[in-house]
Amino acid sequence: ALLQAAGPAQPNLSRIGNLARGPPHRGFAGPHGVERWPNAGKQTHTNGRIGVQHGEEGMSGLLRWLHQPDADEIWLSSPLGSSIAVLVRDENGVELVAGRGPPRRAATAEVLTREALGWDLPLSGLEYWILGQPAPGSDPARIERDPASGRLMHLVQDGWSIQYRRYLDTEWGPLPALINLEYGSLQIRLAVDRCFVLSGTGVVV
Repeated sequence: ALLQAAGPAQPNLSRIGNLARGPPHRGFAGPHGVERWPNAGKQTHTNGRIGVQHGEEGMSGLLRWLHQPDADEIWLSSPLGSSIAVLVRDENGVELVAGRGPPRRAATAEVLTREALGWDLPLSGLEYWILGQPAPGSDPARIERDPASGRLMHLVQDGWSIQYRRYLDTEWGPLPALINLEYGSLQIRLAVDRCFVLSGTGVVV
């Protein structure tokens, strides 16, 4: 297992770190009503915490995620900061290195985490959901926005229910700070402490 199962997970994810505050701005509607945001397709670097509950088993830990349009690197560590595993996606697929075990590969992160951990990490959708927008490629079954700000509050897409509990206003626009994802009996909670939006050259924009 990627992280040791510790019974029902009760991660302390209520405190959100600080981000530079700036004026909010909204995305705009694309084809089929899917919202497009200026941050889509750029590099993002996210630091935060993750809690997973699947049936009777649960885990919690720290998350560091470097996303690029054609690659991802995700570092998971224990709540005390000890390195647990690294997940890497490139043009050849996805590789998971956990502990002292051999690398494991699969075509997608969903397949690899299902085989290695017993639960799916929806990486293909999460790269968009973590920015507060639906993923392209399939029409969402449900979209709810805050009437005042227009921010996405509840999204149902590809069988996942994504609820946005909190946003932070940053110089890159409003970014989600607390996200709950559910798929059947699987629950994933993400608390974002810091998220940086980068250009293709690595320069903050």
